[in-house]
Amino acid sequence: MRLTLYILCSALLLSAGGMIYILFREEELLLYTFANHIGIGEVLLQLRFSLPSVHPPLWISNSLPDGLWSASYVLLMHGLMRPLGARSQLCWASVIPLLGIISELMQGIGILPGVFDIADLLCYIIPYATYYLIILTNKETHHGQRIGECT
Repeated sequence: MRLTLYILCSALLLSAGGMIYILFREEELLLYTFANHIGIGEVLLQLRFSLPSVHPPLWISNSLPDGLWSASYVLLMHGLMRPLGARSQLCWASVIPLLGIISELMQGIGILPGVFDIADLLCYIIPYATYYLIILTNKETHHGQRIGECT
């Protein structure tokens, strides 16, 4: 697949996560304060209220955007790091998912503010774990390389 296609797919995942976040999250989020300051708060509210009474499960509105954003990053890093080989792809693609996993675990033990949520944790783990398995099973991508070490 060409880099342009990776970038496009990454942008679609990023946009899908953003739309879910904007349309279904509570209005008390910092995003809405920022939107009001730059003058688009009213537009966001109109967009939210133009939908019929849709109430997705909480994991979709609260956790799925993180998973989509994480998957977007993984896909983008895969495309950008292809010339460097599988080890570099895996290492670079792990940065955002690992930060998400670590921050979620730190919330769970009270080091970071926030609420630990297993759905959030899974939404960080699943995109990278899937990617890792695909890389491991794709002989053309890692032919002759040891995958376990970052370079």
